Amino acid sequence: FMSDADTKTYYWLNGKVDFVAADAGYRLENILVRGRYNTPASEIFESVNLEKGSPLLSFNSAETKEKLLQQDWIETVTVKRILPNTVSIDIQERVPMALWQKENKLFLVDNREYQGYCSIQQLYQLHQ
Repeated sequence: FMSDADTKTYYWLNGKVDFVAADAGYRLENILVRGRYNTPASEIFESVNLEKGSPLLSFNSAETKEKLLQQDWIETVTVKRILPNTVSIDIQERVPMALWQKENKLFLVDNREYQGYCSIQQLYQLHQ
């Protein structure tokens, strides 16, 4: 276990490393997303939680993966940093197999019996 002073030193050094790395060009410039068809792009970028120019070394890919897996459409996802300036997100979305109505709400059911809420607008967009 670290003392309070050790913890403060650790975070101070970690911040300095991020700053030096960002100054050396390790800043976010690109986010590559593959496999997104039904998941709203805004939800993906919200999960990444980085702005262009942010230090790439402070990006937590495991945390981002967990956030993305909470989205209804996303079945599996791989999140990677590609140095010096890119985050890569490979998504495999669920494939709807059936439409189920319960209590005046629509749900899409996939082949693994996962049920995700679906609005009429989302259902219409599936057919486009």
